[in-house]
Amino acid sequence: MADPASWLLLEYLRDRVLLIRQDDGYYTDLGAGEVVIDDDLKDDTGDKPVTIIDVSTISPTTQSPGQTHSDIRATIEFAVPRGMDAITNPKRLLHRARADLVRCIKSAPKRALPDFLRAEVEIGDARLFADVDNAGNAFVIAQVDVRARLTELASPTP
Repeated sequence: MADPASWLLLEYLRDRVLLIRQDDGYYTDLGAGEVVIDDDLKDDTGDKPVTIIDVSTISPTTQSPGQTHSDIRATIEFAVPRGMDAITNPKRLLHRARADLVRCIKSAPKRALPDFLRAEVEIGDARLFADVDNAGNAFVIAQVDVRARLTELASPTP
């Protein structure tokens, strides 16, 4: 049995973020860092950038015996350590990373969209703030909201 459409969306977004590389014409290297969709953070030392993709809400819109339509809201959050030499203007980074996300997610060919997506993924609000983790590492954190409309087919019950 396949995973739920909400999980498949996280995998889809992760795979799109992994495409974001400066060598491929993007502003940032979001895809070169760690991209996390589960509790699988490999490097928790706090000295490398990390992107975390998480679902905030899943709202069913319509249901029938054979399928369910849902709206899902997720957040793509990337954290960059304050001490990194390459990051001299964190607010500029937010604008660049958001532009990269929009370009990468919107550039997916419509014919190649996964079956569970009813429409293109929409890019929403972006926020920038600073934070300090439990170990005292200072980060600049940017969050970008995305919204997707999903269709999930019901598996026949035994």
